Amino acid sequence: MNPSLRLTRELVDQIVFGMENQDRDYVLDTDEARVVPADQVESDETGERYVELPEWRSVDGYNLMEQFVATLHNPIYRARLRAILASGRGVFRQFKDTVRERREIERMWFAFKEKAMRDLVAEWFNDLREREGLERLELEDAETETDQLIELDFAFRPAAEGELATIAALDREAFDEIFETSDPDTVDLYYQASRASIPAISDAASTVLVTETQGGDFAGFLWAVTRRSGEASVAYIVQLYILPEFRGFGLARETLRTYCRGAHERRLGEVHLSLAGRALDLEASFSGYGLTRHSVELVIDVDRWYRSQTG
Repeated sequence: MNPSLRLTRELVDQIVFGMENQDRDYVLDTDEARVVPADQVESDETGERYVELPEWRSVDGYNLMEQFVATLHNPIYRARLRAILASGRGVFRQFKDTVRERREIERMWFAFKEKAMRDLVAEWFNDLREREGLERLELEDAETETDQLIELDFAFRPAAEGELATIAALDREAFDEIFETSDPDTVDLYYQASRASIPAISDAASTVLVTETQGGDFAGFLWAVTRRSGEASVAYIVQLYILPEFRGFGLARETLRTYCRGAHERRLGEVHLSLAGRALDLEASFSGYGLTRHSVELVIDVDRWYRSQTG
């Protein structure tokens, strides 16, 4: 191997293309730093200059898709993709068509696949160097666009007046969802009590921030109410809801972050986010964003308490 050969992003892309090509074999020309068809290399020219590419089979591609689905937090598409992988027929085409339905999931898949393939190529390349007694090298320009997913695919804006009725209905659906295992009549009491002292969603004290795709599809919303007393001001988040098909991308955190930026511009003192029911599971995911625990509400099941006292 040519000791001066470096694994640039362009060369890695060439190697990955050659690996995935099922119609033709390719080799790496270490002198020219490029991938060439194996049938264009004379047999007496092979050796240190030309190196076979890492093996890549259909089963490797399938395993990579399985690994991606295991990392996918979106419940709807995770279930659909798992069903496709288990179907055993037309898996690759079905998988490709399904991730293409949501640009953000397709982008995540491409980023995941790119990183996995680049890591594989880097490991193979450094193994070759070690066999030649050369030091291992870091992969050049290995950054991916994963962290830019939300910025590229989602936007945040104030809700339009004509959307408020729909968002109010979604607020109730979201409330029912986090208490879906509780008695419906009890949940109704929870909802009435929690909204009784809150201004209407159309009130001047309410702020509603809509999350949408770059294509204009509604993805979720944040509804907050601001209270003021003298110089003090506190915003209470009434609802933070992301539609199921858009979950798993960090949208809830980014929606909250966007709202807090606006709160800072309006010079609000505090923002309070209450979690209840199933939403309590989200506390850990928000803990790294400067939130601190302010209060805890305890609930007593009277019948269960009575049985424990008299048993």
